[in-house]
Amino acid sequence: MEEYECCRKNGLATEEIVGLILGIVAGIGVGILFALGLIPITINFIIIALIMSTITLAILLGVLFTANILRGCNSFYKCVCKLARFVLTGAIGTLLATTIALIIGVATITPAAIIFVALSALFFVIMIVSIVSLISCIIKQTCKMPKE
Repeated sequence: MEEYECCRKNGLATEEIVGLILGIVAGIGVGILFALGLIPITINFIIIALIMSTITLAILLGVLFTANILRGCNSFYKCVCKLARFVLTGAIGTLLATTIALIIGVATITPAAIIFVALSALFFVIMIVSIVSLISCIIKQTCKMPKE
């Protein structure tokens, strides 16, 4: 029961809302710029995002394994419980969107390519914000001064 109380989460965290808003803005912006032909090296972004999402998933697996070993209501466990879903959403979304964008082909500007480039940007920003939020949470919780 203590573990449930430690890991209980109600609604979206502030980091998730900020990440979602930034992701939507970035996705719309990148989609418009791509549609206008103003982003010439889109394939490089897609490949980098694909690689980063794969690495993030591998690291997240290690983090979850470590959190499982270190069970208990400690700062690391609290942060992982709070933000792992957010990191996972960004990483899997980026992985799927970039894979589909590569399959469709982003060399030509088609409606499907525009949509998946925009989705790639959206999930990529969510992934980056979630990673920064997780690291920030762990640092804040670890360095918190004990109450006297």
